[in-house]
Amino acid sequence: MRVAGEFDGIDKYLKPEFLKGRTPAQAVVEEKLREDRIRATGCGVVRWVWAELMAPGVLERKLAAAGVPRRRPRGGF
Repeated sequence: MRVAGEFDGIDKYLKPEFLKGRTPAQAVVEEKLREDRIRATGCGVVRWVWAELMAPGVLERKLAAAGVPRRRPRGGF
């Protein structure tokens, strides 16, 4: 299965420049509908936030759980 990844944050629900006249609830609903469209193509979706990105191993485990294969570093290490 293919997997789409998305770095997520809460600013898009709080800052007027990202909301563009929408309420936070409208922004969440639009995001859920967009994610449904992605899933309808047969892709899985995995999301992560800053805290997960900064904690050692958390993003790696999250991607592995979503089925993203791990690649070995170049150079044969």
